[in-house]
Amino acid sequence: MYDVDPEVAAGLIAMFGPEPAAPVPVDDWATRRHNTHAMFSELRTKYAPAVDVETQDVTMTVAEGASVGLRIYRPHTRDSDGVLLYLHGGGMIMCNLETHDAICREYAVRTGMCVVAVDYRLAPEHPFPVPVDDCMAALRWVAGQRDQGWAPHRIVVGGESAGGGLAAAVALRARDEGGPEIAGLLLVYPMLDDRTCERDAGLDAVATWTYDDHLTAWRAYVGTDGAASGYAAPLRAETVVGLPPTYLEVGELDIFRAEITAFAGRLLESGVRLEFHLHPAVPHAFELFAPAAAVSERAMADRVRAIKSLQNKKRAGLDK
Repeated sequence: MYDVDPEVAAGLIAMFGPEPAAPVPVDDWATRRHNTHAMFSELRTKYAPAVDVETQDVTMTVAEGASVGLRIYRPHTRDSDGVLLYLHGGGMIMCNLETHDAICREYAVRTGMCVVAVDYRLAPEHPFPVPVDDCMAALRWVAGQRDQGWAPHRIVVGGESAGGGLAAAVALRARDEGGPEIAGLLLVYPMLDDRTCERDAGLDAVATWTYDDHLTAWRAYVGTDGAASGYAAPLRAETVVGLPPTYLEVGELDIFRAEITAFAGRLLESGVRLEFHLHPAVPHAFELFAPAAAVSERAMADRVRAIKSLQNKKRAGLDK
């Protein structure tokens, strides 16, 4: 059995109560989507979002004439021409611009940079490769804007959980397709591998994202036969050589920890500049449930520092 950081444990109890909730059946993505959106609604009542930022909603047209929404965050104290393209989490099956509005505001205010959030289409209604295609289209959109006040060579692509997996997939696509250039990657406990299925009973007991959630999400995203493409599951990529400088983190009690540490090893072996954090005694999405915990404040400070640094890095990571 694993011990949970006391401050994070208190936040989890405040959010979910002292007893574990009844498990949701595997493949019931609709209930998971409903419950998660309700949870984010409750979180918005507890934590006031940053207000010293202006937002603008725009729409881009993608494949087959479909529309995908973007939200631009411009901090009042903007002091950088970098931009963070942010891809929200949610297991590829849930969440949207509204659930992640607060975190995008926070990043904009604390980095002094514009943030562009992507309302990519979700599985199972839109399985792979649609979410990756939408996010790739958003990268091209950001890189092609000449009147928004950001520099196309200072794009950081980031996200948490599923959004982190999508960010890694977008970086692989951009490398293989000759651009657009990405200055750096922010991968916060990213969802990288559909093969994470061997259960650790100790982790299962403390998981905020469970093995059943994981199986449900991947089945909705790539079907029951698994992901054959590294663009779907980036840990499967044939090579990670040539990816941008990367910030990567995971909690010790996250069921993603093995796939993320494996990805960290591949990045290092491939000569990719890497900053990697393994936070002790915390599960997936720990900072959402306990934002005032010391570990959450450290993690957020590290992410903000990394974003500011990554915007100045070149793809090879060899600048001084």
